[in-house]
Amino acid sequence: MRYQIVLIYPKGFVYVEGFREIIEMLQTDFAALGEQVPVVLNEVSLDPNVTTILFGAHLLPADRDIQLPPQTIIYNAEHLVLGNWRFPQHYYATLSRFEV
Repeated sequence: MRYQIVLIYPKGFVYVEGFREIIEMLQTDFAALGEQVPVVLNEVSLDPNVTTILFGAHLLPADRDIQLPPQTIIYNAEHLVLGNWRFPQHYYATLSRFEV
């Protein structure tokens, strides 16, 4: 199984840079296991042999999560409370469909 780390990075939304240290940590951990894992911006592989670790899934448009392959892992670093104004309602539905 191959992996990729995907960062959803809307144009001009610099706050996603807060994920960089976590992403670098994951890359270092994978490297210790002999795996080179690329970081990709805004592009999820549809290859069934690639597992995507997705950062910033809450920034996806409402219809975009439909295009995520089933082996996608959503990395969530925020406290989640149903109805929280910071997250769009469709994000909670996305979380229920993928490994988090």
